[in-house]
Amino acid sequence: IPGPVIYTCDPVGNWDPERRYTPYRVTPCGAVSAPRRQLVVKILYVVPTTQCPPAQEALERELLNTQKQLNVDWSSVCTASDCSDTVISVTCTVPRRTRRQAQQTTQLAATLTLKDIGEEVVSTSGPTVRMRTEDLYESLIVRTVDNPFDYTRFIVDAVPDSFQLIVEPECDAPKVFHDGQCVSCGPGTYYDSASVSCKFCPVGEYQPDSDQEQCLPCPTATTTRQMGAYSA
Repeated sequence: IPGPVIYTCDPVGNWDPERRYTPYRVTPCGAVSAPRRQLVVKILYVVPTTQCPPAQEALERELLNTQKQLNVDWSSVCTASDCSDTVISVTCTVPRRTRRQAQQTTQLAATLTLKDIGEEVVSTSGPTVRMRTEDLYESLIVRTVDNPFDYTRFIVDAVPDSFQLIVEPECDAPKVFHDGQCVSCGPGTYYDSASVSCKFCPVGEYQPDSDQEQCLPCPTATTTRQMGAYSA
């Protein structure tokens, strides 16, 4: 929740804020907890086909198979044993063909979202190897031999063209991420899922509890003095 706007008078002493009658409510305290880590793996494939649905289907299937195999070779790559917790999506784009291109190509943008990853994964066979999850994926994607993300057996020329790894903090609703921690929306506020933020209850509503997704209407013939009320 943003703080108040502070105004400074000009040399002649004028003060004319746009919302002069809007009262300011001090942001309430909320319980804090450590966020979980989420890894987003984005891989782009450029393949010589215009058949999007079959290519998307095949790529999604093989990405899931790769996840399952990695979960066997490394501890805790997935939370679920069948890797059903890994969110996999593939979008297909057919760019306009240029005169210099010998054939039409299609871009398959794959995204894997690994939720609640640990600080590291450990190999399950051979010498014990410890790696950060993001480092493991980077080392596998850039391989030139035995690359588990090379799917040329199923889709022509389906090798990683480029990739991006993003580690994001993850908080369970109705908590929001702020300053390195997951924070509860305190009394007088509610969790707004659209903006993923805490917002003050509007005038005419109140909320006495934390971690709520809506405010309560005031009793009949009553209202609140200002926004952010925690009692009627």
